[in-house]
Amino acid sequence: GGLNWKADYNIVAQDDNDKVNLSGWVTFSNNSGKNFAQAVVKLMAGDVNKVQPTPQFHAKAMVLAEMAAPAPAVTQQDFDEYHLYSLQRKLDLQDGETKQVEFLNASAVTAKKLFVYDGAAIEEHYRYQSPENIRNDPEYGTRSNRKVWIMREFKNEKANQLGIPLPKGRVRFYQQGDDQQLEFIGENNIDHTPANETVRLYTGNAFDIVGGRERLDYQINTQERWIRESFRIKLKNRKKDKASVTA
Repeated sequence: GGLNWKADYNIVAQDDNDKVNLSGWVTFSNNSGKNFAQAVVKLMAGDVNKVQPTPQFHAKAMVLAEMAAPAPAVTQQDFDEYHLYSLQRKLDLQDGETKQVEFLNASAVTAKKLFVYDGAAIEEHYRYQSPENIRNDPEYGTRSNRKVWIMREFKNEKANQLGIPLPKGRVRFYQQGDDQQLEFIGENNIDHTPANETVRLYTGNAFDIVGGRERLDYQINTQERWIRESFRIKLKNRKKDKASVTA
């Protein structure tokens, strides 16, 4: 108890294009009350079921330790229905200490930027209604969402400089500006992702692309149990460049 780890990823775009650099880090936290010297560290990634003990209150200060340099290599292997990551160098971890180790560093990864528009703005109160009430409500789905999502999509495969199982964690996106400084442009979480799967992440809303959704026709026949309706989607691009939007 008290030993934890998490994964974090940084994605950096050098220019406004689809090529990015992707790095991944694991962060170890020791709140166990014990010090560990020359520990052999293995990380099990996956949805491992564990019976939770009765919650107890613990108050410990967290101190961020200096990152080890050079970062130790991490190897990965299949283990039962999970994935096991092993540090190739022993680690000293004091009680109350946190350390980071890099386990992934890939350059020239293709991560396409996508614009996606979902025009229906569904009100919160519909979450608690029965499907039949929603189906017969003529006002359902008539509100319009104006926001266009920004998505980043990449294939987790060797041909794309990746191809290893990615443990779940937070992904932060950065882009280098004309002054060579990195600017933060969004973040999201990924789930445990096997090799050869596609990752698509929402990073924010486009400032200069605006959407609109208007219902043009609505017909309902409760006796025959059918509804017919039509909508018009309108997209406006105020950017200087062309943009392709999936609606």
